[in-house]
Amino acid sequence: MSSSRYIIGIDLGTSNCGLAYIDTLNADQGTQLLQISQQQTEQAVGSSRFLPSFLFLPQKRGDVTPSPVVGQFAKRQLSYLPGRVVSSAKSWLAHQDSLGTVQILPWGSDEINWQDKVSAVDASAAYLQHLAQNWNETIGSIEASYRFEQQRVIITVPASFTEAAQSLTLEAARKAGFPSDVRLLEEPQAALYYWLEHQADSADLSTALGQIFPDISDQPKHVLVCDVGGGTTDFSLFELRMKSAGVEIVRSKVSDHLLLGGDNIDFALAEHLEPQLRRNNKPLSTAEWIKLTAQCREAKETVFGSEQASTDTFHISIAGSGSSLFDSSRTASLPLSTLQSLVTSVFFPSCSAKEAAPRMLTDPSEIGLPTVAERAITRHLSTFLDGVEIDGILYAGGSLAPRFLRDRITEIVSSWMQGELVVLENPEISEAVARGAARFGHVLEHPKDVIHGGYPRSLYIEVEGRKHGKKLICIVAKGAALGTSIELDSQPLRALVNQPIRIQPYYSSSRSTDAVGDIIDFAETHEIHPLPMLQTVLELPPGRPRPPHDQLQVNLNATISETGLLNVTCHEAAQSSTAAHAWALTFNVRNQAEENPESTVEEESQFELPTGFEPACEEIEAVFGKAKQTTADIKPKRLVSSMERLLSQKRADWHPLLLRKFWPVLERGMARRNRSVAHESTWLYLAGFLLRPGYGTSVDSTYMLQLWRCFDSGLRNPKEAQVADQWNIMWRRVAGGLEQAKQEQLFHLTSPKIFNKGKSASLESIRLACSLERISIEAKEKMGSYLLKRICAKGAAAREHLMWELGRLSCRVPMYASTQHAVPPDILMNWFGKLQNVDWSKSELTRFQAIFSQACRVSGDRSVDLSLDQQAQVLQFMRGTGAPTDCINVIENFVESSDQDKRMLFGESLPLGLKLVKS
Repeated sequence: MSSSRYIIGIDLGTSNCGLAYIDTLNADQGTQLLQISQQQTEQAVGSSRFLPSFLFLPQKRGDVTPSPVVGQFAKRQLSYLPGRVVSSAKSWLAHQDSLGTVQILPWGSDEINWQDKVSAVDASAAYLQHLAQNWNETIGSIEASYRFEQQRVIITVPASFTEAAQSLTLEAARKAGFPSDVRLLEEPQAALYYWLEHQADSADLSTALGQIFPDISDQPKHVLVCDVGGGTTDFSLFELRMKSAGVEIVRSKVSDHLLLGGDNIDFALAEHLEPQLRRNNKPLSTAEWIKLTAQCREAKETVFGSEQASTDTFHISIAGSGSSLFDSSRTASLPLSTLQSLVTSVFFPSCSAKEAAPRMLTDPSEIGLPTVAERAITRHLSTFLDGVEIDGILYAGGSLAPRFLRDRITEIVSSWMQGELVVLENPEISEAVARGAARFGHVLEHPKDVIHGGYPRSLYIEVEGRKHGKKLICIVAKGAALGTSIELDSQPLRALVNQPIRIQPYYSSSRSTDAVGDIIDFAETHEIHPLPMLQTVLELPPGRPRPPHDQLQVNLNATISETGLLNVTCHEAAQSSTAAHAWALTFNVRNQAEENPESTVEEESQFELPTGFEPACEEIEAVFGKAKQTTADIKPKRLVSSMERLLSQKRADWHPLLLRKFWPVLERGMARRNRSVAHESTWLYLAGFLLRPGYGTSVDSTYMLQLWRCFDSGLRNPKEAQVADQWNIMWRRVAGGLEQAKQEQLFHLTSPKIFNKGKSASLESIRLACSLERISIEAKEKMGSYLLKRICAKGAAAREHLMWELGRLSCRVPMYASTQHAVPPDILMNWFGKLQNVDWSKSELTRFQAIFSQACRVSGDRSVDLSLDQQAQVLQFMRGTGAPTDCINVIENFVESSDQDKRMLFGESLPLGLKLVKS
């Protein structure tokens, strides 16, 4: 939008947002910061340089739902109504399980119904919309051409943001009504652009840099941008060269995504203070913990926001929920010296240049986010530099506003270098990113002033099935120029038409020598990380003949736009005899918690069908095909055993992709399952068996939508016990592929048949209800009360099965859902109290020890884990029942759930090769 008068730069931060701009008619005035009007209290409105990145969701007042509030007022509500405040939305955009679009925020809150929660995209859009509205109420109100949507807009993101996280950021911008040509800019680049703004215009930049680096004409200089914000740590390396036309700046390296920043400092301070605030050694509740971290954030910001703190000691007070406010309140003290020493020793410790951060995964987080296990930012910096000599360092991010922290890092990094390290200063470190974004928009008119560097990562796709060892092929080389198109034709691929296909991509920020077409062994490197699936449907145009075996030979094309965004297409290979078609592949940034895809297009297209596959399909057609197609001997009840004979394999050994290959044939006979009781029962059995557990392969989301038509049409023979049982078994087997709304529908259909029939309710209907992990806590509590009433009754029948279902219902770490769906500890302990009256030593109940240990295991999520007292009570009882060591261990310590644990929860065998992946 080159005709816009204003260029707007937005820092969409984890803790704060800022908006800067340049008036192109008065560009010599440089970047300016917009004062952001926002609600301060319930009655007062004020302006500030920043908009705190918090969203408050007010409670309904009668039939009226007040509008959400963003900014300072929302931030203050953390100390009063923490369950109604969304924070750290930006971190959720980059969540490894693509939860950015899922309505799960505020995380762990029991004050808001799941229908009323918001996604990270929703929260980010609310911040952006507030900024745009502020613009339009001030500068934009002068005349129509000055309105926000008429200006050039740049939003900053971490350099480590993956393609999926970038896509979600742009989706938030679209929801906020931003211009369609909004651009993204890496935050470290923005910080450097702001520094360059203060080195005068490009004609004088050579002179300015010559004064800073006297020998820059002889050799290039390397500058590190160290950006530590509210939620992330971002490193970028830049090379500065003196050319005949002026100074050339190239971004040469970016770091991997580190969920490590100011939020982690708040958590560390809270962890330090929590022992002072406990009563009877009981950990704080989730609400109390959030209040504590809010006060720790205030103490930190008081210290970080001023060179001279106004107090030597901070006093923290947490109000409890007792009848006497004075009796229930708890206080703790945090000396200024303790705060400073804790921050430096934990996050900025001294280390050597070779002291790399341990290559560990993530720790369980208090807020549901996978924070890095190594909290030492200096060690991560050592890992990033990997021995590279740097000449200058520029700091960015609000967490590095305190001079003592910047001096600390400078001292440590200087000790790694051979020569002198020059510190480059930005006048307003907290404003640098927003101002630099606006500056970038202005220099786009002057290409020689633009920082170069190309694409920041190498991209790969998986090209072989796991049975041959995972192989990756490079489709985009690190440093690829913007505006280029890359054709991958050295490795033709095969893909199925008229079906969803997905390709598993990967990225690396550190591998700089891989070229397009290079094939590497996945096992040989720890530097490559997965991205969400690339997906499309290869729909053929009307009238186009289907290719042999429904497979096309295709190539991939990757295009990097001038704005740095990646577009991947799949198109027919050149040797195709008909007119070539192309299909866009998009990153699956939807709720993978509902899908959990695990296979790749290569695995599906290269999977060799057994010789008996076609005859087995004919058997299915014979039973459920059109116009009474029959064979002499085949009966519905004999169909599965006949398929086993033709495939020379027991059904338990059928490959998961073979199971899914049968589904389209069976699906065509959905309406013809009503021919008889045997037909309906067999169809339901086979459908559940073929699609279990509802996720795990790339086609499951589509197939589950097809299966849901069966729910809409209902049963032809609902009073037949075998049909009703198979209906329940089918839905239980595939429940993991159903989103919450569909699970709620299933429960509302099933629960009356359980509660109204009492002791005569079928076990399969109970097993189904207890396997619906995404239903409401209220529904689970009602189901648990029903089970306990039957379990504790004298001479209870089927007690072993009922106790197993109760354990399934109350798991701390669900099989496929997130921990926010777990039954709260207080409800679990109420159930546990009643279960102590049951004699667990009876041989038929010893198996319950294992399932109950899953109900009490440590998840790492404070909102669902047992308190120390509750944990001790359970451990004492479990040891008294003679529970094995592994059952005790998961209750006492955090242990990752194993496949065996999850198979136990599933209650039967899974298809070979399918892994249960926690969302």
